[in-house]
Amino acid sequence: MLMAAGYAQPVLAADQPAVPESAAPVQPQPIKPDPVEGKPAETAAGENAVAYSVEWSAPKVPEAVLAKLKESSILVSLQKSPPASEVGLTRRILREKDGLATVLRSEGFYDGTVSISAPATQKDKEGRRVVTITPSAGELYRIDVARLEPAPGSPADPATLFPKGVPGLGHGAPATGAAIVAARDGLPGALRKLGYPLPAVRNMDVVVDPATHTTNVTYTVDTGPAAGMGDVSVKGLGDTDIQLVRNRVFWGRGDKFDPAQLSRTESELSKLDLFSAVRARNANTLASDGTLPVVVEVTPRDPHFIGAGIKYGTSDGFSANTFWGHRNITGEGDELRLDAEVGRILAADGGSGDGSLGLTYTRPDVLQPLQTLTLNTKVLREEPVAYTRTALTNEATLERPIGDKSTGSAGLSLEYTRTDDYTPPIQTFLLAGMPFAFRTSDQDDALNPTKGGTLKLEATPYIETGDETLPFGRIDARLSQFWPFGSKKRPHVLGWRAGYGLLLGVHPEDVPADRRLYAGGADSVRGFPTQGLGPRDDGDTPTGGRTAAYTGVDLRFRLSEDWGVVPFLDAGIVTKGATPDFATEKIRVGTGIGIIYYSPIGPVRADFATPVNPRDGDAVFQFYVRLGQSF
Repeated sequence: MLMAAGYAQPVLAADQPAVPESAAPVQPQPIKPDPVEGKPAETAAGENAVAYSVEWSAPKVPEAVLAKLKESSILVSLQKSPPASEVGLTRRILREKDGLATVLRSEGFYDGTVSISAPATQKDKEGRRVVTITPSAGELYRIDVARLEPAPGSPADPATLFPKGVPGLGHGAPATGAAIVAARDGLPGALRKLGYPLPAVRNMDVVVDPATHTTNVTYTVDTGPAAGMGDVSVKGLGDTDIQLVRNRVFWGRGDKFDPAQLSRTESELSKLDLFSAVRARNANTLASDGTLPVVVEVTPRDPHFIGAGIKYGTSDGFSANTFWGHRNITGEGDELRLDAEVGRILAADGGSGDGSLGLTYTRPDVLQPLQTLTLNTKVLREEPVAYTRTALTNEATLERPIGDKSTGSAGLSLEYTRTDDYTPPIQTFLLAGMPFAFRTSDQDDALNPTKGGTLKLEATPYIETGDETLPFGRIDARLSQFWPFGSKKRPHVLGWRAGYGLLLGVHPEDVPADRRLYAGGADSVRGFPTQGLGPRDDGDTPTGGRTAAYTGVDLRFRLSEDWGVVPFLDAGIVTKGATPDFATEKIRVGTGIGIIYYSPIGPVRADFATPVNPRDGDAVFQFYVRLGQSF
């Protein structure tokens, strides 16, 4: 039986095979520069240089292990820099054998061997020496026992705290260096979750038994004292009211230490958009009463911000927006933002264009902590294919979190709108509403999601006053989900989305045209023009429907660090009935392919789409350009 303490070279008994110098996973080591010539050792080009090619013979080595051997290979990485002589090649081979054997041991193959042959008579088609590397893995060693022992002076026995054994390193697990080190590195975090905020792993012993091909690991741990949460101090607030931080401290003095509470405080402070950096950390020593003080450090953002965006679609033409804002106006986290947008420039239908100007005021912690008030007013004119609308809108909403990943909101809206749906007369409405919304998301990124998903539900009852008073409602639901596959470093992504909308209590023609349901375009069914699905009047103008449903799939392939390609398929339907009516309207299908450039500010995407079953008069293709993924 062989022992290795910490990272030291184990002591070898007679006639027993070597074990790893370290339990840590092995990283490739570059050739060090020669201090005299200033060139990589053994790689000076010349007429006596020994050019070579590398072949591998490893039929019984697992594919993943063979890939790591090739990645770590000195002979492979320096192949284009041949050694200056036969002596140089021999030195390189000796270093290769030692390095690859270390990799095998790091992967749990403690009996692994490496042989390398390079006969002068064996040449490839280009006349280079053929170097053949033959690794033999042997049997994979597995964990027999992983135990925890208290360090001298440890207030608690770690084995008692973890009765099921070392987290992440159970009996029978492969005895790889990465697993052994990961278990060691994970112990402090596991102890912190149990209320021991100042733990330390003092030592790690690895015992290898070649007779049984097993490994025993012992971690010597100082748990440190159990402690309660202590006083909170804040650094870097500047002019910001400290109450904003106090409202995001979710523990009481003396409560059991919980690192998740520190993370939640960081997350909620970051959501305020007041700080460029937030860190909540515990002190390294206990207070006199046995509690552990907490320090919250923040770095304020610049109070003013500005931005702009642009996108293009074949049917809608160009649209652009710009915004300016002022953070923390009163020192209580409030924000004022001015938005301006123009759209449908050079649209396919030749319309005169859209425009809007909006002002938004947000204030956190209204009436109770974590509850945000948003006030918005906007004046706009829009001219999509289905109607022309001029309006003044006003809305007030209160939003608050529901659990860790969800939010809910309720509000009031009042809108004065003048709408022309090209069916006389032009209609004028005063529209009062009570919007409710729910959103839940575990999506990993807003612009470039690769995993998780988002669900949005919106329901608004309205009172419409025009020629007559009419109550009605509208429900909208949108769902998206993403699944990564392939490489973990640059994963490909399967994305799926679906949407559904329904008008309640009315026929579509009885409500303002902008409140009816539409589909088609970049945000629903690509390949068709915006609002291109559903019923039309005698002049071939979309009239909107009472029901709309769509779904779509993206298959994003990441070709390189900077580029990707994405085939996609969408389908949707809009009908006048309360449920989709397949007798009067067809499900319209669009498909296409996109090109993605992964820029420093986010993915820039260009999609080419075509309708599979177009209407008469529909364009052969649609083209879209935007910052961010399509959904």
